[in-house]
Amino acid sequence: MLINLSLWMFPIICMILGGNSIIADKENGRLSLYSTYQASSGYYLISKFLALVLSLFFVMGISYGIFSLIFSLAGSSFAAHIYQVLLLVNMLLILVFSAASLLIGAFSKTRIQGLSAAIIFWLKFYGTLDQVYKEYKCSSSEEVFLSIHKMEQQTD
Repeated sequence: MLINLSLWMFPIICMILGGNSIIADKENGRLSLYSTYQASSGYYLISKFLALVLSLFFVMGISYGIFSLIFSLAGSSFAAHIYQVLLLVNMLLILVFSAASLLIGAFSKTRIQGLSAAIIFWLKFYGTLDQVYKEYKCSSSEEVFLSIHKMEQQTD
Protein backbone atom coordinates (compact mmCIF):
# COMPACT_ATOMS: atom_id res chain seq x y z
CA MET A 1 0.00 0.00 0.00
CA LEU A 2 2.76 2.45 0.95
CA ILE A 3 4.65 1.60 -2.22
CA ASN A 4 1.71 2.34 -4.50
CA LEU A 5 0.88 5.51 -2.65
CA SER A 6 4.40 6.89 -2.82
CA LEU A 7 4.89 6.00 -6.49
CA TRP A 8 1.75 7.96 -7.34
CA MET A 9 1.91 10.78 -4.81
CA PHE A 10 5.52 11.98 -4.90
CA PRO A 11 5.35 12.80 -8.64
CA ILE A 12 2.11 14.76 -8.35
CA ILE A 13 3.48 16.66 -5.35
CA CYS A 14 6.56 17.51 -7.43
CA MET A 15 4.42 18.68 -10.31
CA ILE A 16 2.23 20.93 -8.18
CA LEU A 17 4.99 22.43 -6.03
CA GLY A 18 7.51 22.92 -8.82
CA GLY A 19 5.13 24.45 -11.33
CA ASN A 20 3.49 26.74 -8.81
CA SER A 21 6.80 28.00 -7.45
CA ILE A 22 7.76 29.59 -10.77
CA ILE A 23 4.24 30.66 -11.70
CA ALA A 24 3.79 32.35 -8.32
CA ASP A 25 7.00 34.32 -8.94
CA LYS A 26 5.64 35.39 -12.33
CA GLU A 27 2.23 36.43 -11.00
CA ASN A 28 3.61 38.30 -7.98
CA GLY A 29 6.25 40.14 -10.02
CA ARG A 30 9.19 38.60 -8.20
CA LEU A 31 10.51 37.05 -11.42
CA SER A 32 10.94 40.49 -12.98
CA LEU A 33 12.73 41.58 -9.81
CA TYR A 34 15.01 38.53 -9.97
CA SER A 35 15.86 39.34 -13.59
CA THR A 36 17.40 42.65 -12.45
CA TYR A 37 19.93 40.80 -10.30
CA GLN A 38 23.34 39.69 -11.54
CA ALA A 39 22.35 36.00 -11.48
CA SER A 40 21.33 34.31 -14.72
CA SER A 41 17.98 32.66 -15.38
CA GLY A 42 19.76 29.29 -15.39
CA TYR A 43 20.93 29.94 -11.84
CA TYR A 44 17.32 30.76 -10.88
CA LEU A 45 16.01 27.50 -12.38
CA ILE A 46 18.80 25.39 -10.88
CA SER A 47 18.21 26.88 -7.44
CA LYS A 48 14.46 26.20 -7.71
CA PHE A 49 15.20 22.65 -8.85
CA LEU A 50 17.66 21.96 -6.05
CA ALA A 51 15.36 23.44 -3.41
CA LEU A 52 12.44 21.29 -4.57
CA VAL A 53 14.48 18.10 -4.94
CA LEU A 54 16.33 18.44 -1.65
CA SER A 55 13.18 19.21 0.34
CA LEU A 56 11.38 16.17 -1.10
CA PHE A 57 14.46 13.97 -0.64
CA PHE A 58 14.54 15.05 3.00
CA VAL A 59 10.88 14.19 3.58
CA MET A 60 11.18 10.89 1.76
CA GLY A 61 14.48 10.04 3.41
CA ILE A 62 13.04 10.48 6.87
CA SER A 63 9.95 8.39 6.18
CA TYR A 64 11.67 5.55 4.33
CA GLY A 65 14.91 5.80 6.29
CA ILE A 66 13.17 5.18 9.59
CA PHE A 67 11.40 2.07 8.30
CA SER A 68 14.55 0.79 6.62
CA LEU A 69 16.52 1.30 9.82
CA ILE A 70 13.87 -0.49 11.88
CA PHE A 71 13.85 -3.45 9.51
CA SER A 72 17.63 -3.67 9.39
CA LEU A 73 17.88 -3.52 13.20
CA ALA A 74 15.20 -6.18 13.48
CA GLY A 75 17.28 -8.46 11.29
CA SER A 76 15.03 -8.45 8.25
CA SER A 77 17.56 -7.57 5.57
CA PHE A 78 15.14 -8.46 2.75
CA ALA A 79 12.56 -5.90 3.91
CA ALA A 80 15.29 -3.29 4.40
CA HIS A 81 16.56 -3.98 0.89
CA ILE A 82 13.07 -3.50 -0.56
CA TYR A 83 12.76 -0.12 1.18
CA GLN A 84 16.16 0.91 -0.18
CA VAL A 85 15.14 0.02 -3.74
CA LEU A 86 11.86 1.88 -3.28
CA LEU A 87 13.80 4.86 -1.97
CA LEU A 88 15.98 4.91 -5.09
CA VAL A 89 13.00 4.57 -7.43
CA ASN A 90 11.24 7.44 -5.69
CA MET A 91 14.40 9.55 -5.87
CA LEU A 92 14.50 9.01 -9.63
CA LEU A 93 10.82 9.91 -9.93
CA ILE A 94 11.38 13.07 -7.90
CA LEU A 95 14.26 14.12 -10.16
CA VAL A 96 12.28 13.53 -13.37
CA PHE A 97 9.04 15.11 -12.22
CA SER A 98 10.76 18.09 -10.57
CA ALA A 99 12.54 18.92 -13.82
CA ALA A 100 9.31 18.53 -15.79
CA SER A 101 7.35 20.69 -13.34
CA LEU A 102 9.86 23.53 -13.52
CA LEU A 103 9.77 23.35 -17.31
CA ILE A 104 5.98 23.50 -17.25
CA GLY A 105 6.08 26.37 -14.77
CA ALA A 106 8.49 28.30 -16.98
CA PHE A 107 6.16 28.11 -19.97
CA SER A 108 2.82 28.57 -18.20
CA LYS A 109 1.27 31.99 -17.78
CA THR A 110 -1.30 31.32 -15.05
CA ARG A 111 -1.60 28.90 -12.16
CA ILE A 112 -4.57 27.12 -13.70
CA GLN A 113 -2.72 26.64 -16.97
CA GLY A 114 0.34 25.33 -15.14
CA LEU A 115 -1.69 23.03 -12.93
CA SER A 116 -3.60 21.69 -15.95
CA ALA A 117 -0.39 21.01 -17.87
CA ALA A 118 1.21 19.40 -14.80
CA ILE A 119 -1.73 17.07 -14.23
CA ILE A 120 -1.87 16.16 -17.94
CA PHE A 121 1.86 15.33 -17.88
CA TRP A 122 1.38 13.24 -14.75
CA LEU A 123 -1.56 11.36 -16.24
CA LYS A 124 0.24 10.84 -19.53
CA PHE A 125 3.29 9.49 -17.71
CA TYR A 126 1.19 6.91 -15.93
CA GLY A 127 -0.82 6.02 -19.03
CA THR A 128 -4.21 6.89 -17.62
CA LEU A 129 -4.95 9.77 -19.94
CA ASP A 130 -7.27 7.62 -22.06
CA GLN A 131 -9.80 7.65 -19.22
CA VAL A 132 -9.62 11.44 -19.06
CA TYR A 133 -10.15 11.67 -22.84
CA LYS A 134 -13.32 9.63 -22.51
CA GLU A 135 -14.54 11.80 -19.62
CA TYR A 136 -14.03 15.10 -21.49
CA LYS A 137 -14.99 13.53 -24.86
CA CYS A 138 -11.67 14.63 -26.39
CA SER A 139 -9.15 12.87 -28.60
CA SER A 140 -5.90 14.57 -27.54
CA SER A 141 -4.30 16.27 -24.56
CA GLU A 142 -4.47 19.59 -26.41
CA GLU A 143 -8.27 19.33 -26.56
CA VAL A 144 -8.42 18.51 -22.83
CA PHE A 145 -6.18 21.50 -22.11
CA LEU A 146 -8.36 23.75 -24.28
CA SER A 147 -11.57 22.56 -22.63
CA ILE A 148 -10.08 23.25 -19.18
CA HIS A 149 -8.91 26.67 -20.40
CA LYS A 150 -12.43 27.44 -21.70
CA MET A 151 -13.90 26.48 -18.33
CA GLU A 152 -11.38 28.79 -16.65
CA GLN A 153 -12.42 31.71 -18.90
CA GLN A 154 -16.11 31.09 -18.21
CA THR A 155 -15.55 31.30 -14.44
CA ASP A 156 -13.71 34.64 -14.78
